[in-house]
Amino acid sequence: MGTPLGAFPSGFARHRAFHAGPQFTVPCPLCHPVGMFIHVVVLPLALVSQSTADAGPAAAEDAFTRAVLTALTMHKRGDDALALRSLWEAVDDARVRAPLDVHTGLVLDSPPENLGLYREAKAGMVFGETLLLYAEVDNHGLRRTPAGWEMNLWTDLFILDENGKRLGGRERFGEQVLTARAPYRTTHLVLEVGIAGLPPGAYRAQVVVHDDVGAKTGSVVIPFRVAARPGRNR
Repeated sequence: MGTPLGAFPSGFARHRAFHAGPQFTVPCPLCHPVGMFIHVVVLPLALVSQSTADAGPAAAEDAFTRAVLTALTMHKRGDDALALRSLWEAVDDARVRAPLDVHTGLVLDSPPENLGLYREAKAGMVFGETLLLYAEVDNHGLRRTPAGWEMNLWTDLFILDENGKRLGGRERFGEQVLTARAPYRTTHLVLEVGIAGLPPGAYRAQVVVHDDVGAKTGSVVIPFRVAARPGRNR
């Protein structure tokens, strides 16, 4: 496939946070993740006891089950707003135990506007010397601090040939440290990778995401193709 890929000259695309100032190790003005507020619901003790009594002692000790049962009770009483808040409590409780989910790995032809607002490169083709990668992350940990909710993700990035052989890459390619007043349930990553040393052909980018707060790891493999250009090795 040609000469091995050298060190990548660029790291994470620059990023700005919606609720807090940029806090990347490599600052970035491209985009910010979209989060949702967590609503803390305090219910009367009698209501909670009634909603869990029928499910047995085990359910009363489980936060996820308790929140779901409360949501059902609120739904039956016609209060779907409170039911929805209780369901979000259940979701947040389950996220702590769920594996890190790195998904929607794509090659972009321009920087994204926001989470889910992007223009995908047709057929994963790359015509320049920079590969622009996008991925979304769910179930990452959040740490409550006096300044807000802290998220800390860092990535390894490796380039593979079409047979899976590693050609180059770097551990700790980029780091995302963000503290916001509202917790981010889903975030996205944007990585700029220098590929000037790659000849035309099919490749794969392996993005490994490490969640420092949740002590989890997840990954996604993104296929891409380097287009032939005048003056480039074939």
